[in-house]
Amino acid sequence: MPANLSTEEKIEMNDKA
Repeated sequence: MPANLSTEEKIEMNDKA
């Protein structure tokens, strides 16, 4: 997973995971 994601994007990806 790229480390340049914003906090909101990380949360969204975590929610979809």
